[in-house]
Amino acid sequence: SRGSEFLGTWINTKNPNDTFQIVRNGDQYLIVSKDSKVGATYEKGMLEINGMLGATDLTYDKKKGTILAPGFLGQLEYERKK
Repeated sequence: SRGSEFLGTWINTKNPNDTFQIVRNGDQYLIVSKDSKVGATYEKGMLEINGMLGATDLTYDKKKGTILAPGFLGQLEYERKK
């Protein structure tokens, strides 16, 4: 189903302590980390998180099987936990 490529546990490729899990929440998604839970919606092939600082998009890279997310110092890449 649409958006299922995002489901699972993801680990930052450069910082293994930075992890989060994406689970389905009805028609939407929850992104769960150690300290927080945030809702997201599936839009145009991306997961869109609406936060206090505006919207953030998580992009799934089909070739590499990773999720790309914006970070303070450039893009962050997460790989699926094996």
